[in-house]
Amino acid sequence: MRDLPQELVDHVLDNIAFSATGDTKDIGACGSVCKRWLPSSRKHLFSHLAISNSGSPTPQSFLDLADGSSEPVLSFVRTIHLGLAVHDTPIA
Repeated sequence: MRDLPQELVDHVLDNIAFSATGDTKDIGACGSVCKRWLPSSRKHLFSHLAISNSGSPTPQSFLDLADGSSEPVLSFVRTIHLGLAVHDTPIA
């Protein structure tokens, strides 16, 4: 893999990330190919985050990932969408 120019690797990952499926599993798997592919795949995985208090990922799970990573994951984030689920509970 080290014989491929980084520009070609980036182009391949860009095409996978912007494919019609929109599935992050494919681009996530690309990050496992080799160390050179990891930053480019993370750029796509973490560029747009949607975090809510109901569901996955939770704010804490993202912070745990960001804190436990050797690569600065937060540097890839471009937009964050925060969702807050409010549950109305009747009083008596």
